[in-house]
Amino acid sequence: MGFSPSGFVSARFLFFLTVTMVLAALITVLMLGLVNVKDPVLLFGGFLMIGAIYGTFGAIVGLLSTDIMVAILCIVLLANLDAGWLQNPVFYSSAQQTDIIRWLPAFYPTQTIFAAAFTSSSNYWAFLMGGIYSAVLLTSLLGIIHLKIRNVKKWWNA
Repeated sequence: MGFSPSGFVSARFLFFLTVTMVLAALITVLMLGLVNVKDPVLLFGGFLMIGAIYGTFGAIVGLLSTDIMVAILCIVLLANLDAGWLQNPVFYSSAQQTDIIRWLPAFYPTQTIFAAAFTSSSNYWAFLMGGIYSAVLLTSLLGIIHLKIRNVKKWWNA
């Protein structure tokens, strides 16, 4: 296609980031119309972070899986169980074992979103930890892409 591998990955990442930012902005504006949000900037950051985390996780699963349906099922089930059920305050507040729930991808972004939307104290610690989680996933994704491209280069040059 004329792109170098790093240019191709960068272009795809910028497109993904643009779509994620637009979706986060739309959800934030919708929330502003429904709820008296205390910190709209942090709310937007939380939604952006959860989109980035699950988008990156989906890319990792897609690269590692040989079957597209398995990859889609894996990411949809994890996102639904994690963000939809386990991070829900109705279920989370009454859970007896929360240690595993705290290590799931949606924990820090949802803590950021709930604090920004419903409390007067902003949870910057959760935002920072979610950023670290995002950076670790993105670094893992770039490492996997590098290994895949290296293997293709070896095959192509052989």
